[in-house]
Amino acid sequence: MQKTIKVSFRDALKRHGLSMRKKQLEVAMCCLERAAEAQGGEAVVSDLADKLVEVIEDEGVMSCVVEEATVLAAVKRFGIGSTQGEGAADRDARGRMDTDQAVHLEPREEETSAEAYPQQGAAAKKGTFVVLDAFNKLRSSERAKVGMSSSDASGSFPRGLGGGKDGAPREASEEDACSAVQPVSWDEVHGKFVRKSRSRCMLPPANSKVGMFRERYFLLRRRIQRNKNFLKPALEHVTSMGGAGDTRTTHGGSLGQGNSWFELAEISALLGCIGEQKFILGLISTVDHEDGNVSVEDLSGTVEVDLSQCEFASKGFYTENMVVLIEGHMQSNLVFKANAVCFPPLEEVENRGEAAMVEAGEEKFVFVSDVHLDKPECLSQFSKLLSSMESSEPVPSLIVLMGPFLSKDASAKASSAFSNDAGQKLRTHLKDLMSLVKTKHEAVAQSSTFLFVPGPGDPTPLPQTLLPQPALLNCLTENLEEDKDFKCIFASNPCRIRHKTGQELVVFRDNLQKKLKRHDLSSLILSNKKDEEDNGGPQAMQDDGAPDQENGASDFEKACSTVLHQSHLAPLPSFSHPVVWDYDQALWMTRQPDIMVLSDDSPQKVASVGACNCLNSGSFSSGSHFAVYTPSDKEIVPCRVQS
Repeated sequence: MQKTIKVSFRDALKRHGLSMRKKQLEVAMCCLERAAEAQGGEAVVSDLADKLVEVIEDEGVMSCVVEEATVLAAVKRFGIGSTQGEGAADRDARGRMDTDQAVHLEPREEETSAEAYPQQGAAAKKGTFVVLDAFNKLRSSERAKVGMSSSDASGSFPRGLGGGKDGAPREASEEDACSAVQPVSWDEVHGKFVRKSRSRCMLPPANSKVGMFRERYFLLRRRIQRNKNFLKPALEHVTSMGGAGDTRTTHGGSLGQGNSWFELAEISALLGCIGEQKFILGLISTVDHEDGNVSVEDLSGTVEVDLSQCEFASKGFYTENMVVLIEGHMQSNLVFKANAVCFPPLEEVENRGEAAMVEAGEEKFVFVSDVHLDKPECLSQFSKLLSSMESSEPVPSLIVLMGPFLSKDASAKASSAFSNDAGQKLRTHLKDLMSLVKTKHEAVAQSSTFLFVPGPGDPTPLPQTLLPQPALLNCLTENLEEDKDFKCIFASNPCRIRHKTGQELVVFRDNLQKKLKRHDLSSLILSNKKDEEDNGGPQAMQDDGAPDQENGASDFEKACSTVLHQSHLAPLPSFSHPVVWDYDQALWMTRQPDIMVLSDDSPQKVASVGACNCLNSGSFSSGSHFAVYTPSDKEIVPCRVQS
């Protein structure tokens, strides 16, 4: 049979003009043999070989020689999963291959896979969600404590949402984010994202920084090109807005009015279009804070843009390093005069998981931010919160605790964190928290999984200013992870939670509102306008959309709108919030999540932007605020512990 498989697969490769090295060929042979045995023996070998080669070619082969990563990714998409006759060694090898080779190519949804881990301990609970970390961390103690076998599971996950090949759900665990979000780069020839040949590292070469902004730009440009207002119609009588001689503006109305479509122009083409109305998509590279002018660039060139008289059409904060859509015309002094500036429009999102929500049952997630474990009064309030959760049904299946976990910031470097005893204090307080839950709240200990997300100042392996922020240091959390009676996950910041109904939740703890507001370009332009107007007053600024200074509600809504439109969790200048270049894709949001949790120390707030519900759970240490989310009806309830 092996000879038949080898001949059939090589024939299929020749028909598609591809070749394969010996190591990759052995991998494909092994997978085809397993699939053939499961589906009918030698009779289906030829069809299976053709199907696998087609999937390999669809995975984005850049040359005639197929790379190993492409083969393994194609095998995953090919759907070769567990069979009833495979042994433990085969399951382990297959599980490692699935975990290591799960890929994510925008706009395809991320795919994850799961092994069937043996259930350990009577407190293990049937799983309904998975947690996606931003770094390559999958600890064996976590997998053993929260894992479960497929024979003990009920219900099923949609494909790509934490279920195995047999549809069995899995308990909460950290996924390999290097596999869940494999590094990709834009291929101009094929017009799509393809995998990078180089593996990611913490100290990448200098060209990785350029590639980081380049991929962000392509991500948003693709979204605009799919927008119906920027698709060129087949009918000849439909005119283009932004074409030659067209001087109409659109910022006063809505996109797509009448028989018109919008055409994007490259910056290098503006020199021959003096005075013509154009639309450009570019990255704000530099900002002149004196006169409000900015430099905007795309792949073809750079142009200075005058924003002094423009209207900011989209609700949000406009800062350096953001990709914006600008309408205006080129002046004779080679300065682009902007009439309107807006963010790339959001895509319409279909309701995900509506059919499975009926099977979700009663389940609750609890979000708590700023849990200062070194404050006795904060720990007392948290105990009251758990008591109220026990008295109500059902007990939360997931409790998300976001930092900072100490009232005084601990240095992000491990050495200095221990020099001021911050690390030792945090380890002690984490053990106290575990003892509190196990002794006084047994129902919570048996039914709930605690997800710890670090905040600003918490001791992690990287400096606290870098994103994404890794999980807490291993030496601080090993006692909790080794305890089988306390189910916990230590994830990165940000992290993602996927529910079996298909819902996706993004959790991010950072002072994002303050940073966006501090670097907001639109407020600078509005203040310059006010200085130029003789009768300008505070009311004029409020009418132009300035944030509400009293309750901060408008600031939160604008921050959420900015993040979703930019498809990035930290669209800030590099000097304000640096990002590890090779891990920037961990901050991408190629689709709108169902729930986005942007927690900071500002007032508690719930908002809705597009199809996404946004939440700021508020500060638990200062106001005892928290929030409860119900996946069955997607309801978010802001709450507070009474003193």
